[in-house]
Formats: sequence, C-alpha cells, structure tokens
Amino acid sequence: MKRLSKPASAKLPTKYGDFKILVWPTKKGSEPVAIVTPNLNVAKPVLIRIHSECLTGDVFGSLKCDCGLQRSLALRQISKSKNGIFIYLRQEGRGIGLHEKILAYRLQELGYDTHEASIKLGHQPDSRDYSWAKAILNYFGVKKIELLTNNPAKFSEMFSDGFDVKKVPLVMHPTTHNAKYFDAKHSKFKHTFGEKDAYHYFGITYKGLQSGTEDIEKILKFLRIKRRHPLLRIHIGISLENKTLDDQKVIYRLKRISKKIAAEKDVFLVIHYNPNSPGQASQDIKKISLLFPNIKHLQINNISVKYLSLLKEAARHFTLIVPFNDSNFGLINNIKIRKVIINNAAFILLDNSGGKGKQESYNSYKQKINKCIGYGLNNIGIAGGFEPGSLQSYFRISKYYKFDFSIDAESRLHSHERLNIAKATKYFSQLLKGK
Repeated sequence: MKRLSKPASAKLPTKYGDFKILVWPTKKGSEPVAIVTPNLNVAKPVLIRIHSECLTGDVFGSLKCDCGLQRSLALRQISKSKNGIFIYLRQEGRGIGLHEKILAYRLQELGYDTHEASIKLGHQPDSRDYSWAKAILNYFGVKKIELLTNNPAKFSEMFSDGFDVKKVPLVMHPTTHNAKYFDAKHSKFKHTFGEKDAYHYFGITYKGLQSGTEDIEKILKFLRIKRRHPLLRIHIGISLENKTLDDQKVIYRLKRISKKIAAEKDVFLVIHYNPNSPGQASQDIKKISLLFPNIKHLQINNISVKYLSLLKEAARHFTLIVPFNDSNFGLINNIKIRKVIINNAAFILLDNSGGKGKQESYNSYKQKINKCIGYGLNNIGIAGGFEPGSLQSYFRISKYYKFDFSIDAESRLHSHERLNIAKATKYFSQLLKGK
C-alpha cells in the first residue's frame, strides 16, 4: 500500500468551477494529481472520476478517443456536485506510455482495434494500475464513492479495495472517427455507456438431490454474511437429464431447493441439462420452465450445430450458459451460434474437464479467451479443477484482461457425491477476497 508524502496544494480556478489542486511528489512527469471541490465532505458519498492521462485527447483534442470529452464532462459534474474529486493518473495509453500508444495508433490505421494493437505490441489489453487512486482516496478519508465511469474493471478494483461504490455512467457517443474505438471498448473491455451492466458469477455444482437440502442451506447461510460485488451473482448448479424429470421425489426436492434459493439475494439455481436429442430436449426444456418457474438459468451441455434451434428456444425462457471444450470449441466460428449467444447475453463456459477435476493451463484458457473476445463474446466463465488454493490461473486471467470473469467448480468440492461444505465456503471466501 502506498504511503503518501505531503502534497503540494493550491487553489485552482477553472472554466468548470473553483477547485483545489493537490500533487504528490514522485518521479518527475508522473506525479498523481487530485482536483478537489472546496469544502469536501467525506461523511457523504463523494463523486469521483479516476482519469488516466491522454495527451492526445486531453491536450490536443484527438477525435480518435473520447478521453478529452470525458475529462470535461466529469469536471463539470464534479463541480456541480460541490462534493467531488477528480484524480488524474499519469498512465498514458492504458499504461503503455505515449510512444507505445502512438505505435498502437499506427496499428489501428492498419485495421487493428485498440485491444488488438496493445496485445500485438506485447502489452496487456489494459495495463493501468489504480493503487494511487486508492491511496489518494484514503488520504482524504473517503469511504463512499460515486464513481464516474463506463469501465466495470475500474468499478471492481475500487470495490475490491474496500470502498462502498456506486457506478455513475459517464455517457459518451461515438462519431465517425472513433466508432471502432467505442466498439472495442464495449465488446472487448465490457464498457457500458448508460446501458445495463453485465453480471458475472461464482458457481458451484450440487449433487445432493437424492439426500436432502442441508448442504444448500449451509452454503446459503454462509453467503448471507459475505460482502459481495454488486454485479456478482452466485450460481448453484444441479444436473438434470430426461429420466430425472420423471422422478417425482427428485422433482419435489428440486422445487423445495428452488424456492429456498429464489428467496436469497443474487443467488440463482442453475439447471445443468444434458440433452439426448434436439426433439426430446425441446420437450424437456418446456417441461423444466413449467415445473420450476423460479429457475431462470439453464446450462445446456454437449451442444453441437444440431442444437442451434434448441438454444434459441431455451433463450426465450432462461439465461443461457453454453459450455465449450476442445471437441466443440470450433462452434464459436459459426456466426449463427455467436448471434444466439450475443443477442441473448448468454454466458460461455470454457470447461475442458468433463467433470474429472482436471484444470486447463493458463495459456490454453488465454488462447480460447482471445478467440472469444475477438468475436465480441465477452460473457466468459472458466471451469475445471478449481478448489481452494488452486485459483491462481483464474486470478491471473482476470488480472491480465481486467475482466470480471465467471468461474464454476464441481468435482474438487465434493466428497463421495456430497458437497464438502468446508471446501465450498473456503472456495467462495478466496474468490470474494480476490486472492
């Protein structure tokens, strides 16, 4: 954690309003800046903009980005609020520096987007760091913030650093000069522009339909006391097949479980459905939707092209989760499959384990994720072999892409077909802490 020296400070009258400016001593040319409204009251929520330096947009008025417009609008809104801080961080080009940023500009002229250009130059898609922002907010004693941003990763970092955060959109509109830039921010960085935010989930699979609901009740009790990200959803999965739908004891237990989970905040039961044939699966999915009106999430396993119509039909009733492994990953090259996933905000689950608890390598996940993001498929989860103490690849992937990835765990959280509550709660604890 950064320990701040005493800043230089002065009054700063601007065309946006009167402020106080504070600058902390560090390497020349990289000093962090805070522009603060007079009479700051940290007992109330403080309107915050964390703005990364953009010489081309902030100074020269570049039309290739929206940075200068965001800076101006944020300063106006902060001045109007009379209780805000504009934090200016010297991390040009999403942290790659001005020289590399201009090389990225050149690549964009050749047809690459901003995400692709950074990777091609050997950088992360987004290399920015917000530790200075955290230190500056702590310096002022800020606890509750209203964050002016379209970037869910920035929101998540502030939440993970312990702040009580409300996201306030900073709505910009694309022009002929920056339309591709906006598209990349939306599809590859998950930025929202006044639209509904995308959720992510932490999931486990429950195998106890034959033995009662005690395991579920223990997990729900544990989750009630845990601080959770506002855009996080907890998924508890239960596997169903055609023959299961004719077992009245199982149906009764599942209805009890679905009602318990439906009463919990941001916790959802997910049916993991294994289809036998498209025709039979279509009937089963209609039956599931009628039998369990509380269940809104459905995972359809082992899909192929012949299940395209089924996916469309299921998407009318449920939020879809579509698993992919090595054998069917090529389906994302099918534009019709992609349209179903994108148009219905379905989740992709990269799961090469097959229920055997085998964890895929970081590089293998990364290769598949790059392919997905290249197609604008950004609701992505990873699964296979995850348990407490083996989440490093998940955290590494999330840090690299600056994404709130979803995750699912099954085999390694069970002992003799029963959910291991100690393991499951530790798994959730590590995910919620982010380490």
